[in-house]
Amino acid sequence: VTVRASGDGASAGAPESIPDAIERILRDAAEAAAGGGAIDARVVDDERTVEVRVEDRGGGVDPARAVELFEPFFTTKPEGTGLGLAISRAIARAHGGDLVYTRDAGLTRFAISLPSAGSAA
Repeated sequence: VTVRASGDGASAGAPESIPDAIERILRDAAEAAAGGGAIDARVVDDERTVEVRVEDRGGGVDPARAVELFEPFFTTKPEGTGLGLAISRAIARAHGGDLVYTRDAGLTRFAISLPSAGSAA
C-alpha cells in the first residue's frame, strides 16, 4: 500500500484523541487498499475548518449498509469490533467537527472535519 500525504492545517483539539481518530481512518483505508493499492491523505484548511480527507480505491461498503457505518459494533471485518469509525466520529463531534463517508466512481472517502485553530468554534 502506498500512502501519499499533502497539505497542512491546525486545529485546537485534544492532541491525543484527534490523531487517534485519523490513525483509525488511515488503518481502515490501508486494509481496504491492500494488495498494492494507494491511499491519498490530504489536509485542507480554509481558515474556518480543517478537513483531513482519506481516499482509497478499495471496495467500499455495500451501499445498502452504508447507513450503519458509524453505528457501534457494525463491522465488515471478521476480526473487527465495529468501534473504530464510531469512536472516530464521536471524537470529531466532541471537538465541534464531524466524520463523513462518501463513495463515488470507485473512490472511497472518509473526511474528518474540525474547527481550524484560527476560527471561533
